[in-house]
Amino acid sequence: MIRSLALTALLFHAVQLHAAPAPRAQALRAPDLLPSTPAPVETASSVNREALPAPAFNAPDAPAGAIALPTDQHPWARFAPGAWRTVRTISETFDPSGKLLGRTVTTRTQTLTEVTTDTYTLQESSEVTVGGAQLPGPNQMVTLSLLLDQPLTQPVDVQELEIAKVRIAASDIPCRRWEVKWLAAQQPHRDVIWYAAGKSPFILRRERSTTNASQPTTEVWRARRLELPLAIGDQLGAGWQQEIDITSPAGTTQRNGLCSFEAPGGLVAESSIERDPAGNRLRWTVTRLVDFGLSADDSMRAKAPPTAEAGTDAEDTPPRPRFRIFGRRSADQ
Repeated sequence: MIRSLALTALLFHAVQLHAAPAPRAQALRAPDLLPSTPAPVETASSVNREALPAPAFNAPDAPAGAIALPTDQHPWARFAPGAWRTVRTISETFDPSGKLLGRTVTTRTQTLTEVTTDTYTLQESSEVTVGGAQLPGPNQMVTLSLLLDQPLTQPVDVQELEIAKVRIAASDIPCRRWEVKWLAAQQPHRDVIWYAAGKSPFILRRERSTTNASQPTTEVWRARRLELPLAIGDQLGAGWQQEIDITSPAGTTQRNGLCSFEAPGGLVAESSIERDPAGNRLRWTVTRLVDFGLSADDSMRAKAPPTAEAGTDAEDTPPRPRFRIFGRRSADQ
């Protein structure tokens, strides 16, 4: 009797295995970004790889070899053309002994003019104040890669690496990793990008190296704190903290910033310090978002609540339209 029951169970199990459909291979999707400083990198199994979405690769109307990061996951491309921002940078330079050499204030305005599946175009103008004198900067148009935020004139070489995890605030986030090799000013560059499709800001880490024999440079970008409340104009919005470390024979640069998808370009505030190889401070800067809008007639300042000086008769202005982190703007939010 026992032998009969065992034989029946084995036959049932064999039928179930035969009837089970074979797992379907999934197409590759978007890349993953930066982990934080010497964060442990842990590779994942092929099972975890299939559970992750892949990046849009070689979109039909994209240049050969390009990666098309979803536009609603990019701090510029998620907005419609006409969106703009103005940022102000205060910079001070020092000699090796720490003596202040000079101070400049640069105000730069950037306007989004075009978005494609893998690029975005900005029109830029600037004004520099040095020693009380105001000097106009260049007025230029620049087209940048959505994934690299760099101008590209030649096709890039892209390879997929093993899945890895990025640790942020005690959480391990599985990411796709891509190696991107590209040229800028005839200099070879290599990026390794960590991308998590469901975790804003999506690109969580980037490691960039420039293999210039005379001036090799490494740059590590990492997202640190996520879902931070940030003051953007007269409202609060979700954002993140980012860190950038740049190392070259000329010294080091450390940058710390606060960013949000609520504002075109993402940047809300950033501070940086440059040091020579001996560790002496050479320059420090602070950059802040001072105004932005969704069109030429729109402005963060125009949406601010009336001040006491404006009096009680000041005209009421409607609140700024809200933005979704995973999509285009919506006037109902």
